[in-house]
Amino acid sequence: MTEEDEKIKRRLSEIVPKELLTNLVDISTGSKPAGWSRKSQAPYFKEIFGAGMKKDIDQMIETGKPMLYRYTTWCTEGTKMSPNTLYQRVNQSIRYVVERMDTPERKYGRWYERVVTTRPAGVGVLIQFVTGLGDAVDHGTFKAEQVEERESLPAWKVRMEDWLEGDDDSPFIQENLCLTPNEVASLKLQFATLTNVIASVKSSSVKIVRA
Repeated sequence: MTEEDEKIKRRLSEIVPKELLTNLVDISTGSKPAGWSRKSQAPYFKEIFGAGMKKDIDQMIETGKPMLYRYTTWCTEGTKMSPNTLYQRVNQSIRYVVERMDTPERKYGRWYERVVTTRPAGVGVLIQFVTGLGDAVDHGTFKAEQVEERESLPAWKVRMEDWLEGDDDSPFIQENLCLTPNEVASLKLQFATLTNVIASVKSSSVKIVRA
């Protein structure tokens, strides 16, 4: 506990009953999100991680686009993070922003109420606005990617189908995707049956040229 935390604890002991003191100290100086048990660990519930997450949230609020922390980027030999650790970092960093860095207008609290966090198999941690509730409006290098919406038939796929049926000789390139392994396999199978194109399909992109 820091010197400042000790001052808060001493001041609280002067003005509140002893039986309430422990809970109040936890709330005012705690190192974990509100509502978590005293035994729970929250190593990423810190300002240093919250500051980086705050920048990503600001960008999402401004663009209205989902953001993705991709497994292939963050769960590597270099970072030593597992998919579950990555999820914990994202979740705890978000909670820090909402609980410790919010504005009087509840900018981040209102954002938190309008988003959903999912973990598409083999892709990463995806945060997107709940349909109808979005805004169009590591620490340091820990930054989410801006990706396309995951809808039933996204606009990029419509453009791809139009390109395949047309006679445009320029390459078709779509980046910033978050395709699951099943979606990648399905697209590869689709292109394998076509003899007039050569395609490269990854979780993050689809590139096609005419043969």
